[in-house]
Amino acid sequence: MTNTPTYAESSFLSGSLARAFALVPLALFAMGTTNAFAQSPAAAAPPAGSPQAPPTPAAAPAESAAQPAAPPVQPMPPTAQPPAPVPQPYYPAPPPGYPQPRPYPVVQPAPPREPSFLSGSLAGGFGIPYGVIGGGFTFGFDYLSLIAGAGTTVYAGPGYSAGLRLHFLDTSNRWRPHLTAVYGTTTAYKVTMIGGTDMTGVLHGFAFYAGVDQDFGELGGWFATYGIGVITHEKFPTSVTDALGYTPDAGNPVKFMVAFGYRFGGQ
Repeated sequence: MTNTPTYAESSFLSGSLARAFALVPLALFAMGTTNAFAQSPAAAAPPAGSPQAPPTPAAAPAESAAQPAAPPVQPMPPTAQPPAPVPQPYYPAPPPGYPQPRPYPVVQPAPPREPSFLSGSLAGGFGIPYGVIGGGFTFGFDYLSLIAGAGTTVYAGPGYSAGLRLHFLDTSNRWRPHLTAVYGTTTAYKVTMIGGTDMTGVLHGFAFYAGVDQDFGELGGWFATYGIGVITHEKFPTSVTDALGYTPDAGNPVKFMVAFGYRFGGQ
């Protein structure tokens, strides 16, 4: 006899299978949730409080509001440099006992001088402008002055001269070159005749000098004059040439001039 399942049995079997298949998605979801938790960092880290758990860092204390702010950093002052060494002289020091060289005297520069419109001088010396041996004076402008002199020819009577002096620099300079041109006594002669008598006299002409004035001291002070020049003269008197029978020699036409004087003006 064949057992044929009844309708009740077939309904129970089919319902059990349906419930079993209905639980399959729920199981799969549970398995996926378990795997995701196992792979997360929270699942890998050991639980807090366990020996394997890392120590929890302490919280930094909060700064007090009353604590002052730190002062700004000041730059360091520059360090002082040592003084430079004094250079040594290039020459060796003299040995002991050797006389030490004397220092050069300090010469103060001359004070500046202001030129003047009028100036003059009084001087005495030797030369045709001073009457051969005598004195003279100048008076005029800075560059052009009148000069006159009077003196003696020693053995032939008095001498004189008058003319002009041209300066190339004004009175503000200590050295003042000049040219002098005068007319006056230029030659003195003394001739001894055959009988033993002497005939003396003077000749007149022009004299031309080139010289320089040199000042000493302060303004309106002492000065010296130096110069060299040539002279001309007139002919000897007929009485002299007739008594001698010839024309005597009047000497060297080149003459010197040296004088010292005091200058005023030019301040």
